[in-house]
Amino acid sequence: MVQILSKVNLLTKTPSLFNICGLRFKSTDFSFPVKNVEITTLSNFYKEQPNGLKFNVQYCDTKDYVGNQDSLTILCLHGSPGTHKDWEPYVEKLTKNLNVRIVAPSLPNFSATDKYPQYLHKVEEKAIYLNDFLKKVDIDKVDMLLTHSSGVYPSLFLWNNLRDMPDNRLKEIGSFSFFSPPGFRRIKAMRPKWFTQSCGDFYCTKFGRSLLRMTGPKIFKLAGVNMKLDNIDDLFIACVTMNNTREQLLEDHFKLINKMQLPVFYSFSEDDRLIEKEIFYECLDKLNLDKKDLVKYNKDTELSQLGDLSKINKAISFSKGGHYCFLKHHQIISNYLIDFIQENLIRRPATLENVASDLQVESAIEKEMLEKKQLKI
Repeated sequence: MVQILSKVNLLTKTPSLFNICGLRFKSTDFSFPVKNVEITTLSNFYKEQPNGLKFNVQYCDTKDYVGNQDSLTILCLHGSPGTHKDWEPYVEKLTKNLNVRIVAPSLPNFSATDKYPQYLHKVEEKAIYLNDFLKKVDIDKVDMLLTHSSGVYPSLFLWNNLRDMPDNRLKEIGSFSFFSPPGFRRIKAMRPKWFTQSCGDFYCTKFGRSLLRMTGPKIFKLAGVNMKLDNIDDLFIACVTMNNTREQLLEDHFKLINKMQLPVFYSFSEDDRLIEKEIFYECLDKLNLDKKDLVKYNKDTELSQLGDLSKINKAISFSKGGHYCFLKHHQIISNYLIDFIQENLIRRPATLENVASDLQVESAIEKEMLEKKQLKI
C-alpha cells in the first residue's frame, strides 16, 4: 500500500510545490501581462447544462509587446498540475529574442468540478475548452504548439480528432515542441489501473473531495509517504487527468505529424520519476529519430553527444533534470528552441488539404509512369 501511495505521490512534483533536484522555483508573476477572460464552453456537451459552462480563464499573452500584427504565435499548454505560470522563463526569453506572440492559458482545476460536478477533466472537455478560449482571444492559427507532459493530449486531440468541429481554431499548426510527453501507454506511476482509476473517480465526487481534503494528508503521513502538499487537489488533478488522456491516440497524432512533415522539437530527462525513460525513447522512435540523433547532456549538464541537428525533427535529453527538466534546464533548452524556431517557422505551415493535394499529384505521376511503361511493353 505504501508503495502504491508513493507512486501516486510522484504525480505531485510540480515546481510551485516542491524542490526539484535542489532547485526551488518561485511562483512569481510574469514579466508580461497576465490577463483574464470569461468564456462559455462545452455547450450541449452535458444534458444537465445545455447552455454550457462559464469559466474565468487566467492566461499570459504577450500580444501587447509584439509590434508586428503578423508575428508568429506560440501556444503553450501546461501539464497537470500546473498553470500558465509554468512558462515564465520561455515567455520572457522567446518574446525578447524573437518578437513572437506567446499565449499560455491555465486549464481548469478542481474548483471547476466544485462548481460544475459534471466537469471531470476528460481530454474531450479540455480540448473544447481550449478551442473556445482560442476563439475568445481571436487566434485561428498557431505557428508552434508547445506542451509539457499531459498538455500534449487535449491540444493534439483538438488538432486531429476534432478537426471537423465547426470553427476549430487549432486546425493549422506550423510546428510542435513536446516536453516530457507521457507517451502512448499507461505510465508506471499510474499502475495498477484499478487503484488509480478508483482513487480518481472517488475524488471526482463531492463526498470524496470533502473527505480527502480533510483527511488525505494525515492518511498519507500515517502510510509513511513523505508528501509536501499545499493543496491535495494537485495530487488528484494529476491522477484524474492521466486517467482520462486516451493516451493510445498519441501514436496516431505523431503519424499525422510525420505525414505532414511538420517539424518537432522534443526534450526529456532520463531520470524522470513519473515517466519511465523507455516511453521517451518510444516517442523518439515515433518521431523518426534515433538515439544517435539526440543532443545529450550528462549528469553534470555537460554536452556528451552532439546529435544530428540536420534533420527536420530535433531532440535533446538530459541525464538529470526530472519531470520538470524544461524548467531546471530552461536556459539550455530555450537556446536550442530559438534556433529551431528561426530555422523552421519561416516555412508555410502544412495542412491536411496540402498533404491531400500532394498525394493526388504523386498518384497522378505514378499513374502516368505506369501508363508509359505499359505502352513500352
